[in-house]
Amino acid sequence: MSNKVKILCFDDSLEAITIRSVLESFGIKVEIAYIGRPNAFIEELNKTDDCKYIILSGHGDNKFIMPVLAENIYEADEPNDITSEVVNEKINISNKTIISMCCNTGTIDLAESFVKKGNTYIAPSDFIEGTAALFFVIKFFYEHLVLNRSLIDAYNFSMQNDEETKLYKIFK
Repeated sequence: MSNKVKILCFDDSLEAITIRSVLESFGIKVEIAYIGRPNAFIEELNKTDDCKYIILSGHGDNKFIMPVLAENIYEADEPNDITSEVVNEKINISNKTIISMCCNTGTIDLAESFVKKGNTYIAPSDFIEGTAALFFVIKFFYEHLVLNRSLIDAYNFSMQNDEETKLYKIFK
């Protein structure tokens, strides 16, 4: 498996494009999936066999908040948002490093739903300033894939910048 990164963008495309541009300047291959509905999030997250890293770019609050659709647009059994229960039931990935940029998604329930499947999960434990989340992700990949620091060392260097980046927690 290569060091390919997949970004699931379910809100601000500028954030995803910025990350892609910077990571590609580091020589990292990046793919972006623009998500418009919850089932697309589930489908795209499950299609990451060739990616070692996944970035979740959007909004959160103890769940991943999906774009709101008209009620008649939702498919049968489609969740409104992606909760830990949805991850437990519908996400089938392992051996990935998943980094959430979404506020308050570094909660035990969400983290355990990814970690128990053999993933490493990194996410902010509270409401984080968007620029701090962007900086954390860029610095993490620079430390880890450019400077070849271990995952833990890259995480530690990346979270030490200020009180906002210290909101990031790692779950293994």
